[in-house]
Amino acid sequence: MPYNISIHFAMKANYNPYILNLLKSLGCGIDAANQNEAMLALKLGFNNNDVVSTPNNLDREGLAFLINNGIKINYDHLGQYKLVQDLNPEFVSFRINPGIGMGEFKEITTAGENVKFGISYDEALKSYKYARDHGAKRFGIHMMTGSNVLSAKFF
Repeated sequence: MPYNISIHFAMKANYNPYILNLLKSLGCGIDAANQNEAMLALKLGFNNNDVVSTPNNLDREGLAFLINNGIKINYDHLGQYKLVQDLNPEFVSFRINPGIGMGEFKEITTAGENVKFGISYDEALKSYKYARDHGAKRFGIHMMTGSNVLSAKFF
């Protein structure tokens, strides 16, 4: 059974153009944390379909840049989506907190209890319904449970 899987490198880990071009040549996409990273990816020749953005605390101007350039956004919460809902983004994805998380140390754990990233399943359901009722037609889901997880058992 074939799977439609794509890998998106988190540019915030390393934005060296030579490394990014190497990743592009290998078929890797980019996960941009903000409009500046997205702009660099586009300038390096990444197709907007190969760039997704998972911004944390981006303002309306930054979000509008992403939408106007056809870059899919993983919204951190409904309030972030509401900043640009009048721009009628057709694709909407929310960052879900699956309730479990791990990291090399507590400060880089991005899911589980008492973390700032993602929304609960209940909040996600309300958010997707809201987006649908305001014109969204395609949907995605984003989850991240931690950074620098070195235990295969966790996954």
